[in-house]
Amino acid sequence: MKNKIHIVGLRYYSWCGHMDELFAPDAPAHDRWIGQKLFLQRDHHFVEDPHAVMAWSMTDPVGHVAKVDLPLIAGVLEEGGCDLVVATIVGLDAMRRALVVEPVDELPVVPCPVHEPVPWTWDGPVMPLPMMWAEADHLGRMMNLMVQGELPYDDEVVSRYMQSTVTDLSGDAYRNRKQLSQALLQSREPLLVEAGHALLAVMDHMGGKEQMADWYNHVINVLFNSKEVQDMAMRYVEVDVQQVIAALRSFPFEIGCEWLAGNTDLFARRLYYAQIPRTDILKLFSLIVLYDRACRRVQPAPVQPAVGLNLGGGCQLSVSTLENHGTVMNIEQARILPKP
Repeated sequence: MKNKIHIVGLRYYSWCGHMDELFAPDAPAHDRWIGQKLFLQRDHHFVEDPHAVMAWSMTDPVGHVAKVDLPLIAGVLEEGGCDLVVATIVGLDAMRRALVVEPVDELPVVPCPVHEPVPWTWDGPVMPLPMMWAEADHLGRMMNLMVQGELPYDDEVVSRYMQSTVTDLSGDAYRNRKQLSQALLQSREPLLVEAGHALLAVMDHMGGKEQMADWYNHVINVLFNSKEVQDMAMRYVEVDVQQVIAALRSFPFEIGCEWLAGNTDLFARRLYYAQIPRTDILKLFSLIVLYDRACRRVQPAPVQPAVGLNLGGGCQLSVSTLENHGTVMNIEQARILPKP
């Protein structure tokens, strides 16, 4: 049986003008798209993800293979002695705004190679688990209980989980989302199956430029201005700033370097696609907070960072109150689903 692969991000490439024609409910027959050939090959231009695969028409880029589907094809292109996979469009997924393609030839099973990061450690102070991540963990467990039939379907739980899970870019959270989406899609409850498709749509678009900008501008502010984080920074006012800078520069996949250079877009996108363990992300965020605090002591706000000491692209760490049932977030601003 051939695997079906989703092509996402169409609105960024050559078929962007056909989105309504492809996915609008009242669009004419979609027959002209079904059966068209696409050509899947590695995308070396996509520096954030070394496994990225681009789908091309005969002349132009169309979109990327969805992150959740990369294990089906990335290994073949990287280790299987093949530099091109020909696929046929077999369906259109309106909820995910994705093309569904099927390889013309059945693909061998080739594990996707793992790019191990350079060993890294930080033995200094570490911020506690943010409440927004604890909330996402809890809501995810409630959804798993729904799948198991131990709780009835609850729309508020599903909605709040979709909002809160996008705040956590760790590899741990990604794997939890992937496992939960698979469990939801296998449910006999139609509402849970629909939630599974919605979760995949969220995952498809999390790494987009707009979504990552929203994450940086809203989530980072909330995280860094929480009482727990500020208390940590105050307790360690004498931290060695040179040691902090060295730890940031040595963080895997140049993520810390991107932040120091003020490349906030690349910082967020690299962080998401690298699937860094949550424990290391908490250490990274702690370093950024400690560095910011040290710079504020030396140079009072408003800060124009010295060369090589950029405070994350001028992101102001002013308190931005985002209410969510007394916790942390109301992610009305976080455009987690693709725009219609």
